[in-house]
Formats: sequence, C-alpha cells, structure tokens
Amino acid sequence: MTAFSSVSSAHSITGSLCEGILLEYYRYAPGPPGSDSSHVHDDYQIGLSLDFPGEYILKTGSFAVPAGTLSIIYPGELHAARDPIERRTSATYRMFYLPPDLLHGLSAELSKRPQSIPSFATRVIEERVIFESFVSLHRALAHPVPRLAQEYGVMATLAPLLLHYADTPHTLPHAPDVLPAIKRVRDYLHAHVADNLSLATLGALADLSPFQLSRAFHATYGMPPHRYLIRLRVDTARRLLAAGQPLGQVAAAVGFTDQSHFGRHFKRLIGVTPGSYARPRKNVLYRMR
Repeated sequence: MTAFSSVSSAHSITGSLCEGILLEYYRYAPGPPGSDSSHVHDDYQIGLSLDFPGEYILKTGSFAVPAGTLSIIYPGELHAARDPIERRTSATYRMFYLPPDLLHGLSAELSKRPQSIPSFATRVIEERVIFESFVSLHRALAHPVPRLAQEYGVMATLAPLLLHYADTPHTLPHAPDVLPAIKRVRDYLHAHVADNLSLATLGALADLSPFQLSRAFHATYGMPPHRYLIRLRVDTARRLLAAGQPLGQVAAAVGFTDQSHFGRHFKRLIGVTPGSYARPRKNVLYRMR
C-alpha cells in the first residue's frame, strides 16, 4: 500500500493505493460554490458524499448528489463536479477508483455469463446499508489490511451493489456441495497460519471462484475465511504466550503485521490484551495432605 497527501489553504486530500484500488479522502474548507474542469478517469469513480451535497455535470446533462449518498461515474466518462451551494462548514468526501476489470469479473460471475463492464440503473444510490458498507470499506482499506481480509471486504461490498443496482440482472449462484474441498481449504489455513494468503489461492485449492469459496466456507464454518484465519492466529498466539514466548515474536509468528493489529484482535476475541494474558504468574506450591 502507498499513500500520499496534498494540503492547501482551501482543502486537503489524502490518498492511498491498495492492490490497484485508489482511495481518496477529501476535506474542503468553507467557501463559495465552485466547480472543477471537465475530465475523465480510466476507473469507475464511486463517490461517498458524507455531509454536503454535490452535483456532477456530464455531456448528457447533470445529476444531484445529496449528502449521505453514493454516486457512480463510469470509466472514460467526461464529467465535472460542482458545489451547488455555499459551504458554511467543512465538507468531506470519500472516493474509490475501481479498475473496470474488478467490477467486470465479479459481475460476470454473478450473472454466470460473459458481458461488458457493468452499468447501473441509477447514478445515485441512497440505500443507507450500501452507503455505510462502502464507508466502512474505505476506512478499512486506508490502513494495512491482510490480503485475504481486503479481498473479501471488496467482494462483499461490491456484490450487493451489483445484485441490486446493475442493469444486467444478477442472482446469487447456487453453492454446490463442496464440503471435501472446503475442509481442504480449512486444513490449508491451519498449515499456513502466518502466510498472507489470497482468495485466489484458496479458491484454486478448492476449484471454486473466490465468491463461491467465500459463500461455501461461511456456510460450513459460520464465518468467511479471513475471520476464521484471524481466530486461528489468536488461538495459536494464546498457546505461544502461555508457553512464555515474547509478545513481539508471537505477533510475527502467527502472521500479524505488527503488535498493534495483534493486540486489537486478541483483545476483541479473548477480552484482555496479550500483555495481560502473558503476565508472569507467581508459582504456588501446594502441600499434599
């Protein structure tokens, strides 16, 4: 992941790149209405207007973007953004720039037939659940995220958008009976607990697409592969800590990127910090009677 930032007297922009997805966070200072010049992007632009309305101007017309909604601009589409009213307070936005192949691949899998890159029945989506899921994904991807969790998060967030709003009808594919293959993936996770695995690797192991794998694994074990791996790592860490191994070594040994991530997940699942769990205990001698 790489990151950059730009700050001027008018606004600040922070960006990060995560596996080909460009993420940007905009914060505009109070000011009069204004617009930028017309331009195009090679990617889908998914905009999240957090607290201020906006407007997009296209060759074919314009459309309003109310605060708290998600907007879509297509790859190669000439557009300009405009503030329709004066900003009396700061305005904030989050942006995704998604490679067309990413949406095309998932859309083809959901529809079970080859097709062109997806289009959408509406440019502005007001459904709160979808909006909040994109906000949560943006926040998560702005920090280092294990590949398995990142891929699952992207897929789980994009799928409802395609299922409910893409022009081409989509349905969830039937999950075949793949219990032996899913058990094979589970065994692989146990054998590679510290590795930075991908859904593509696990899917190839089970001869399933990443989407099929995630659905079948969740149906079998009650959670997606990345959450299963996190719990497996924490359970492995408990044994290492109880055996007296140092915190820093344990975090690395079970695959966490740093002690902060290790500590957060450990406390969430166990209820105490790793340091508290590993605190030396006094030896107590019991007298047999």
